[in-house]
Amino acid sequence: MKKIPIFYKQLIFILVTMLFIFSILIIAQNLILPSLYKNNIEVMMKNQIDQLNEAFNTSSEDDEEIYLDFINSIDGKISIYDKMGSPLFGDSKNLSLSLLIDLNDEQMIISENDINTVNSIQLIQLKDENIYIYTQSLEGLNQTLSLVNALSIYILIIGIICSFIASLLISKRLTKPIHQLIKFVDSEDVTLQNFNRKDEFNTLMLAFSNMKKHLRQNIEALKLELEREKKQDLLSKTFIANVSHEIRTPLSVIQSAMDMVLMSTDATKKETYTDMIYRQISLLERLSQDILMLSKLQSHVLKLHVESVNLFEFVDEVISEFHLIYETIDIKHLKPSHDVMLNFDKIRLKQVFTNLLNNAIKFNNNHAPIEITYQINKPYVYVMIYNSSLPISEDHLPHLTNPFYKVNSEGFGLGLSIVKNIMASHQGNIFIKNHQKGVEITLRFNNE
Repeated sequence: MKKIPIFYKQLIFILVTMLFIFSILIIAQNLILPSLYKNNIEVMMKNQIDQLNEAFNTSSEDDEEIYLDFINSIDGKISIYDKMGSPLFGDSKNLSLSLLIDLNDEQMIISENDINTVNSIQLIQLKDENIYIYTQSLEGLNQTLSLVNALSIYILIIGIICSFIASLLISKRLTKPIHQLIKFVDSEDVTLQNFNRKDEFNTLMLAFSNMKKHLRQNIEALKLELEREKKQDLLSKTFIANVSHEIRTPLSVIQSAMDMVLMSTDATKKETYTDMIYRQISLLERLSQDILMLSKLQSHVLKLHVESVNLFEFVDEVISEFHLIYETIDIKHLKPSHDVMLNFDKIRLKQVFTNLLNNAIKFNNNHAPIEITYQINKPYVYVMIYNSSLPISEDHLPHLTNPFYKVNSEGFGLGLSIVKNIMASHQGNIFIKNHQKGVEITLRFNNE
């Protein structure tokens, strides 16, 4: 269906409204106005007959003189008869018998002469002893109506021309901001340019501008959320695949060892296979604990018991425990002269240092000492753990804290990921960098 331009809609609306108003005016001036005019003339004629009749009854002057004075004071024509219909003043013809009979029944007869052209109105009234016939011309009314009708036609023509011009101006004023709005909606802009109006269109434009801004923000947020969901989905799939891979090896060992236990009759071999099964079960238990810990940390459901911890004393305790296990390991703890207090979960903090020291011991070369040093730059405290080893490939460094990422085949690749998430849960961070003869891991603690 073809759309009608707003110009034509405005023009049609104005013309229809104008024609409706003019129709009401024409009906009023040709039907209601004549009726009101005639009613007014009839009332006036009755009043004048009453005045004339009262003048005849009360005046002592000559009746003919009274009649002539009255005739000169009115616009119409009046004739007077007696009750028998014989003329007294103004006419020489007797009234018809039928008119007298009607008049005796009605006391008053009002009629219009020459009904088609409505030229005059006639009032016949029986008043006391006389019959009055009053004729009033309606030519003034007819001429007035003709002039008014002609004037209405001229006004209608002028109104149509003015309507065309007004519709053109109004439609241009209305369509211009609408076209600007359409152009603005189709554009990539979110801010309205060169639009200076102080009416409802300005409010509408601002509403659309704000709507575009919110839509743009929502779309960007949805895109980010979608990317995050995709990334999370990929991480979940990778995580499940890595878990399955890590579990598969100990399960295969357990299954093989069980088969050998059942098949072997040698007690020594059975004991060896039983120990192998026990070690693999312990390995699976540690893997499940690490996976559970990492899952809780990443989903932020792990309840933390934060308390004030003396950092240097805490690290000394951890080092002492390692010396009990690794008697030949040399760990140099180079601490500042004054204590540093941290707000941290003690159990998680111990897990952080335990994982890092285990890695440092595992990859340490030539029994070189492991060094723990500090740097305090408020609001942060930095703890550096350095071990002498071969540098790690730069390609591996950004991924070392990812779950199940391993440079070699040892371990599950969860230790550094757990450390990273524990630090993040305490607004901290972990950094790994190569040195010429070793690797340094830096922990950054928030000390505000």
